[in-house]
Amino acid sequence: MKIPRTTLDEIQRKTDVLDIIGSYVHLERRGSRWWGLCPFHDEKTPSFTVDQKKGLFHCFGCGKGGNVFQFIMDIEGLSFPEAAGLLASKAGVQIEEQSGDSKEQDEHEALKEVMRRISGSFQYILKNADEAETGRKYLADRGLSKDTVDRFKLGYAPAARTWLFNFLKGKRYSEEFLMETGLFSRKYPEITIFSGRIIFPIMNHRGETLAFGGRTMGDGPKYINSPETKIYRKSENLYGLFQALADIRKKREVYVAEGYMDVLSLSQAGVTNTVAPLGTALTERQLHLLKRYANRIILVFDNDNAGVEAAKKAAVLCEKLQIEHRVAAPVDGEDPSDILQKHGAVRLKEEMEETVPTLDFLMTHLEGDTEIKSPEGKQKLAGKLFDYVEAIQSQVKRAAVLEVLADHFHVNIEAMYLDYRSRMNRLSKEESKDAGNRRKTEERIPEDLFLCLALTANHQYFKKTRNLITIDDLHDERARLVFAALEDAFRQDELGLDTVLDRIEDQNLSTLIRTKILSGEFGGESAARMISDTVRSIRLRRLRKQEEDLSWKIRAAEKQNARKTVQELLSEKMYIIEERKKLEESTTSEVS
Repeated sequence: MKIPRTTLDEIQRKTDVLDIIGSYVHLERRGSRWWGLCPFHDEKTPSFTVDQKKGLFHCFGCGKGGNVFQFIMDIEGLSFPEAAGLLASKAGVQIEEQSGDSKEQDEHEALKEVMRRISGSFQYILKNADEAETGRKYLADRGLSKDTVDRFKLGYAPAARTWLFNFLKGKRYSEEFLMETGLFSRKYPEITIFSGRIIFPIMNHRGETLAFGGRTMGDGPKYINSPETKIYRKSENLYGLFQALADIRKKREVYVAEGYMDVLSLSQAGVTNTVAPLGTALTERQLHLLKRYANRIILVFDNDNAGVEAAKKAAVLCEKLQIEHRVAAPVDGEDPSDILQKHGAVRLKEEMEETVPTLDFLMTHLEGDTEIKSPEGKQKLAGKLFDYVEAIQSQVKRAAVLEVLADHFHVNIEAMYLDYRSRMNRLSKEESKDAGNRRKTEERIPEDLFLCLALTANHQYFKKTRNLITIDDLHDERARLVFAALEDAFRQDELGLDTVLDRIEDQNLSTLIRTKILSGEFGGESAARMISDTVRSIRLRRLRKQEEDLSWKIRAAEKQNARKTVQELLSEKMYIIEERKKLEESTTSEVS
């Protein structure tokens, strides 16, 4: 949706940046500016400032800044048109769109409106219908108060499977439109997927109902969920986020539980900054969403095998995104809903306040029935944690974690590191072999392959590039194939797109190269800078790897009291560090 410039100017003119930002951040005046604690990162001394006259904000701590549109985009996780729409509604400005996208937007708004109405009907039935007594009793028996039921807008779907269709048809909704809600059978349009169930409305962070979950009061699967629709993506939403958002922002911390009842139970116990994935494992997109509001995540998973595996996968994602994380692990292994029902809200809150480092939780619970004292058991258990170690972005933390693992399993630290590195190299090669067949062309291109595609499109830069990196510096198998083809064509003095493609036997890879190059993505005046920046990144990666390997060799030599070897290794490491620093500080293009 394209919004006219004059409309944007009117929105900005009628919007007081101080009022808008002040509704999210407590601000105090100092001189001509207003100051407060930044909502985008954790801090104790205010470094976030708002200039009311200029209509701008800036944080001297994390560097975020911009106008009121940018603030709403960042704080609410909205696109620019969505942020403009929100501010326009507050300012009383009518947006006249300039594109054909308004039809799709109208469809989305219509879907949200009908979902809101359906949610209201479910709520009314739960509160008033005799048929819903079993649902009311179940919720009460689980220890949930009426306030919690109302806060999360819980409802009840009658057993009659055609009631919803008939009700909505009576409101003049078309059959085609109702199919877009995901609430009806494609084969039998009059049949709703929810019947005889407690209903959990699924909302986005703005409180708009997008979908539903349902728990049976009779036969059938215990829980079912709405399918994905035009307005609902499971991987991009979290149950309870709307209700938890204010507390998450305040505490900069969020509990991630397993399901609907866990969120309700924890909220009932006062742990109101709790959310849950929607019938799937925690996703990277969900964590990106949470990272906007929280600095730390508390994982609340069962102590069974499935719960431990879920915790490990979540921890891997947290490490990749550099989000602090811990685990709340109830002593008796009960889930929050059971604790609330059996022991009450006070006990549940106390259990949630006792958190442990995620690594400690994983080391303890991954052991299971494995004999940790046996060599095979130690190898197996350590291997289960290596993908978590690999996800750690800080080399210092990664080294520290490997030391903790070595101590835990009572093995030599050098042996632990070598086993870890060997396993990771092997897995990397196995993944690379299958990458060409497994990945689709529209997926994000890895750094190594990006460089080789850019060089294929701009082969005049290959001569200088080959003097800076070698094929051994590339991790992606497809990138290695392209680099080898470029090298062979260069040596034969016949560099060109067709001659490089002729040397690549993998048809999937050839198709990918043509598709990407024809898209124009690697052309233009910025090609040299793109290539130079990527070459620098790969060289830095090589130097950091050399630095890390030398650190382990020095550690091993120190334990053997081999002073001469230590001095030689230290000298080599200092040289590598100097080379890395020079490269990091360099602003010169390396290939043009």
